Amino acid sequence: MNIFFKFKSKLKEKIIFFLVKISLIFSFPYLGTLALALARKKINEKGEYTILCLGRSIFLDDVKALSHYGRKLKYLSVHLGVFLYIFEYYFTQPEREKLTESNYHVEDYCREAKDKYFSFLKKLLPQLKKILKFDAVLSGNYSYIMQQEIARACRENNIPFLVSFKEGLVVPGSYGGWSEIQKGCEFIGNKMMVYNENIKKSFLEAKIKGLNENNLIICGIPRLDQYFINNEKKSFKKQIVFFSYYPSIKFAGMISDQKKFEQALKRSDDFHKWVMTFALKHPEIKVIIKTKVSEHFVNYVESIYKKNFTKPINNLKITNSGDTYKLITESDAIITFYSTTVMEALIADKIVITPYFGDLITDKPWDFFPGYEDLVNYVKEEGELEKNLSKGKIKYDQQRKAEFLKQFIYIPDGNASARVEEEIIKVIEKKK
Repeated sequence: MNIFFKFKSKLKEKIIFFLVKISLIFSFPYLGTLALALARKKINEKGEYTILCLGRSIFLDDVKALSHYGRKLKYLSVHLGVFLYIFEYYFTQPEREKLTESNYHVEDYCREAKDKYFSFLKKLLPQLKKILKFDAVLSGNYSYIMQQEIARACRENNIPFLVSFKEGLVVPGSYGGWSEIQKGCEFIGNKMMVYNENIKKSFLEAKIKGLNENNLIICGIPRLDQYFINNEKKSFKKQIVFFSYYPSIKFAGMISDQKKFEQALKRSDDFHKWVMTFALKHPEIKVIIKTKVSEHFVNYVESIYKKNFTKPINNLKITNSGDTYKLITESDAIITFYSTTVMEALIADKIVITPYFGDLITDKPWDFFPGYEDLVNYVKEEGELEKNLSKGKIKYDQQRKAEFLKQFIYIPDGNASARVEEEIIKVIEKKK
């Protein structure tokens, strides 16, 4: 049955992209509209207004939370990859290579291609709106290259365009460089909802065209609402989960010194090996190493396993799938590094363990915990991992935990989805 659904999904995908290609070759936007209508996925069934979401993985986790905990809006999604396909049809490779998120609105690269893409979308979107009956478009970021003309076409057709910004969980005080990157960008839309005060502050400091105090709203992180609403402190003992990270990407913007960079890579490999060794020593404990979706993330972890172990470790599972909420709430300890899963584990009152890099990264914050080191268990050597994983149930100072969380997720109350939904409805009703 699973193979049948995979085949069906692949076939549908091929039909969608074939229809899009034909619509582009013959400049027939209506056929593209049908393809996008076929590509749309329902997130939920009912709502006062319908929202078309430009799908990306983490963003869609927020959208699912909005549909479940907001309860006033209906959500559909079309993956941004379909729009990327249309976008790239109009560009030649040499000129496409010049175009970046930060220069899209600054330099006049690819002007003819941008105009053709916009012209196609301007005709396509009203037709798509008629078929899908959506009231607004929602994205998880404001600066995606293929999205700029979508937002402009929405504006031209009087369709509300909003962003529930899915980035920006950065340590307070380290937003300077991040803010610099945003300076060439432009916001085309009606409103942007962000996770916390620090993100809003960094956007305002960057003086991004189109963003101001009135259309930049702090709401929190919708996908974390479930931890507050379903607040049973589950504990299925004998399980730990390690949310793996890919060191060459993780440290690319953190460490400029090549020698220290190599040390961080080596230490990360060793840390992964220590987790596997822990599983080997404790067959009674299930150890899950969860990677991001792309194959190269899985391959990285599996290569460490193959290099260091010749026999199977039956209680060790390396996977790129699985529900994060379920993995966290059903485990006793969470191993993670500079990831949203830190917040999730703390909200769920789980032991948080992270590898230590404070001796390699001394010129900037390298994790979320400056000033709150008592909330995390740092591991510098293999014996410390064993010791921390053998701890019993942890008891956090709830006031201190709330202070920490507020820096990143705004008000830790489980109402982020309701706040985002309220802001979306305000824009739609104002337009109407």
